[in-house]
Amino acid sequence: MKAKRISVAIRQLLFRGALAAMVPSSGFAGEVASKPGPDPASGQDPDSEVLMWADDKVDQVSDYLGYGVNWFDGFFDNDRYTDETQAKAHVRWRNDFSYVQGEDGFDYKPRVSARVDLPRFHDRVKLLIFADDDDELADMESRGMVTPLEDQEERNEVGVSYTLLDGLAEHLSLRGSMRINPAEFIVKLRHRASWNVSDDLYSRLTTTAFYNTREGFGLKMKSDLEWPLSDLALLRWSNYGIWDEEHHHEGVNWSSVVTRYRKLSERRAISYSAGVVGHSRPDLEADSYFIRARYRQNFLRPWLFVEFVPEVFWPQDYRKEDCSTCFALLTRVEVVFREWE
Repeated sequence: MKAKRISVAIRQLLFRGALAAMVPSSGFAGEVASKPGPDPASGQDPDSEVLMWADDKVDQVSDYLGYGVNWFDGFFDNDRYTDETQAKAHVRWRNDFSYVQGEDGFDYKPRVSARVDLPRFHDRVKLLIFADDDDELADMESRGMVTPLEDQEERNEVGVSYTLLDGLAEHLSLRGSMRINPAEFIVKLRHRASWNVSDDLYSRLTTTAFYNTREGFGLKMKSDLEWPLSDLALLRWSNYGIWDEEHHHEGVNWSSVVTRYRKLSERRAISYSAGVVGHSRPDLEADSYFIRARYRQNFLRPWLFVEFVPEVFWPQDYRKEDCSTCFALLTRVEVVFREWE
């Protein structure tokens, strides 16, 4: 127990040191330089001001990640939340009923994913089971519902994820998995950094380097700027990009999305999004623009959710579409199980 306390204390000191290393980007250095130094006769620790500032920054990041932004990501069960969930087990079963103008009728697509802590690994190793590509960049929050960054194929996947670093401001994990039909092996190294730009502006940068036997090497990046408008509202500007060797002729497939979240109650929330999806080769072009509303409600049981997602999108290549202004609708019934102990 004593050794564990010492280890925790060392990690806290290292984390505070890392925050202090970011001082030039936050303006803190200028503030300290303009203040008189502590009086040695007063007995005040010369480092106390830096430590107090570091404590304040830790508290701000903790509040930002734990109580504000993460409520929306947890309620909507976004992949950016589930990738770092502290739950011992997280199982999600989505049933999507979608309609897209110009296509034949409604489409039904079930998807299952599971993350389970493996025992005796101190919550660092998770078993991953997916019935579809669950990558966060394929999540609805990063694109239009019918304007994906890349073609998403239904393919089963199983693997393990090992957490190398798990902190409020930084997260690093290594993942290895395999898919069948067709068979391929994947290795991903994912890093996420979060920091507060100001008292009411937060930033998050996630970078994923990967290799798989079919697409070769690749890189995925996403950045978020987030403004808590109140205790019940959040504004987020997200930018995404993906490049891989197999699709190098398209350059970087990218998207930029602005989303406003609104908490209606503990059981209901809604978001409004506007965005653009495009590619960088042979020229930097937009493929589609879209606007979307997303309403989600928990009903009957704590683990049961329903969503309604209407979307209007404007494809830029009219020759490939049956409409210049198109409509889409998604109805989702979702079962989510989380075990914390």
